[in-house]
Amino acid sequence: MKLRKKQPQPEVVSGYDYSDREARERTAYALFRRAKNARTAVETEWERYNDYYNGIHDVTRDLTEFCRENDIPWLPASVPDPYILVESQIEPTVPQPEFRGRDDDLDSTMAKRREFAVRYIAENNRLSDMNTRNERRLLKLGDAFWKAYWDEDMRCGEARGDIRVSDIPVEAVFPDPAVRGGSVQDGQYLDYVYRIHKVRFAQMFRAELEELGITAEETLSEDYVPRSEIFDMTSALNDTDDTVQVLEHWFRQPVETTADGETVPAGAVACSIQAGGHELRYIPNYWRRTGAQNTLFPFVHYWRIQDENRFWNKSELSAVLDLVD
Repeated sequence: MKLRKKQPQPEVVSGYDYSDREARERTAYALFRRAKNARTAVETEWERYNDYYNGIHDVTRDLTEFCRENDIPWLPASVPDPYILVESQIEPTVPQPEFRGRDDDLDSTMAKRREFAVRYIAENNRLSDMNTRNERRLLKLGDAFWKAYWDEDMRCGEARGDIRVSDIPVEAVFPDPAVRGGSVQDGQYLDYVYRIHKVRFAQMFRAELEELGITAEETLSEDYVPRSEIFDMTSALNDTDDTVQVLEHWFRQPVETTADGETVPAGAVACSIQAGGHELRYIPNYWRRTGAQNTLFPFVHYWRIQDENRFWNKSELSAVLDLVD
């Protein structure tokens, strides 16, 4: 039997070049634009679900416009069924974890320690307060997300730093469009875009901005998403908004690489934090300190009614919109 000669691994994969800062900036922006364009269709669905939840229905809108055009002083009635359907099913209580060991000796003791650790994290992060928001997103839009990460600003007794768990708005997540079904863990990359006040931004990234020779004001010049929120029905943000858009580009290393004198294996979870088209921080191996071979993004994606044909799942409202009209 003739053995095949092992082919050398390429230094980069086409379209996924993370070899240096400039390459990461180009790659992250190109992949983000691809993910954003692929999400356009589902954003239209989200806007419709949100309108019906807030009492703005297709029939109501048409009748209102007709009356306004013909100077008829009448406003049509609005059926609140979508709002009631969502709010009546929200379960704010977070399920309590229970760990059981596989024997009656050491493993049971360790299982209890793990249970207490999880209970502490849930209580310390006030998950019950955030769970209502995620339950509403889950029912109204079909999906919800949590992000779990290490936060240096949290206090743990006299020490600094602790595990932070936060609810992530659905509209802030841009998954790899190559994923047709499943969750964020099935993709090669995941983009998370959020806004932060420029004063706080300048404090958090002071050293990085000084190294790049730019100011927080310069990062305001380039936005990743329009400043008008998807679900904002009262006002639109304009150039007087003092927030900076931050892009967290999470990805798995496509090939084995070297960073800070250490070898980073292919598949390791990495993150490039960018703003205004500039990379501020680069984490080549996010789980390095844990000593575990973890290849999961620090995001939890869950749903109620799964759509097996696409990444985004079905809203509880999808079956009642026509009946409401």
